[in-house]
Amino acid sequence: MNPVKKIITAPAVEPIDTYDVKEHLRIDGSSDEDIYLAGLIKAARQYVENYCGIQLITQTWDVCFQGWPYKEMELWFYPIQSVEYVKYTSSEGVQYEWSSDDYDVSVDSIPGFVTPGYGLSWPSVTLNKVNPIVARVVCGFGDTGSDVPAPLIQVMKILVAEWYENREQTSVGHFLYQFPAVECLLGNYRMFQGV
Repeated sequence: MNPVKKIITAPAVEPIDTYDVKEHLRIDGSSDEDIYLAGLIKAARQYVENYCGIQLITQTWDVCFQGWPYKEMELWFYPIQSVEYVKYTSSEGVQYEWSSDDYDVSVDSIPGFVTPGYGLSWPSVTLNKVNPIVARVVCGFGDTGSDVPAPLIQVMKILVAEWYENREQTSVGHFLYQFPAVECLLGNYRMFQGV
């Protein structure tokens, strides 16, 4: 069974701002459509994140598991900055925090994972029935747009421009097939299906 993922802290900023997209769209300094553009920027970030299975700006997620895995606990985020904790709840409803000294975290693999330390094993306890194990994961390229790879920034600008110019659906079919350049730019960053 796939883990359940829940966002805890959303990105504090977007990778691009209204100034960036106005410059891309050649819109003058008017602020009349700033709220609309901000919505398009957020939608473009979420589209890129979901399509590629990556997170652009620093954000925090809980990944909930039904039980201990056989080998490793795959976190299904990229890039991972850190794992804040792994907690588990017993069948009696008592929550424990697994000591970080007892497990190893791989943040460079795709996906990242947690595994017991050398010579150690998963905690031995009868687990609660519903999402008894929670790993809190901090992920994303960094805290600002300058941390995000340039091709992903460019894709966001292209998406915002398309949605700004065409405010209704213009054709049927997979969106990226209409924009080969976008698909090409995203190709190197597609890790797995989004969250």
